[in-house]
Amino acid sequence: MGKKTETVGSVRGIMTRGGNAKFDIAFFNGSISRSLPESILHGVQWSVTDEVISGDELDQLVSYCLGVEENKRQQIERAKVIFENLCIQLKTDTRYSHLSQEQSGATQVTKNIRKELKSQFPGVKFSVRINHYDSITVSWTDGPTEENAKSLTEKYRDSNFDSSQEMSVSCLSAFNVVYGGVGIFI
Repeated sequence: MGKKTETVGSVRGIMTRGGNAKFDIAFFNGSISRSLPESILHGVQWSVTDEVISGDELDQLVSYCLGVEENKRQQIERAKVIFENLCIQLKTDTRYSHLSQEQSGATQVTKNIRKELKSQFPGVKFSVRINHYDSITVSWTDGPTEENAKSLTEKYRDSNFDSSQEMSVSCLSAFNVVYGGVGIFI
């Protein structure tokens, strides 16, 4: 809740300025926006109406929103515990006992991919090289198809480039946390 409210003014109809009060806004969908500056509430993305709800209705709404927040917090905590347990299971999984858990990043990934490719496709010579700090190249002549090799290497990917957002998006997994991950495979 806020301090003394001041006059909020518009700057050429483009933005608002002024006011030093901050408000917590509880929404009927269960979300809460906290400490919103007064000037934002008078901006183009908000509408302040004269409608008023009773104190009891407000108490019920805030209680509902706090319950939704607590439920989300508990879900996040459960997900963290599940993720940590998956990491512990992977560290002791005998299927991956030949892989390194000691380093991180592209160096670890290249070593582990070499080991997996060699065990999965004996006799095929693979080249696994670091291009940049977060990209590697896997190449070979004859042997498995690209799809076969990708099915083995894709679990090491820890991010993807999302061209619609023009940014890298994390795809972290328990596997690439334990055995290493890189963002780009070429």
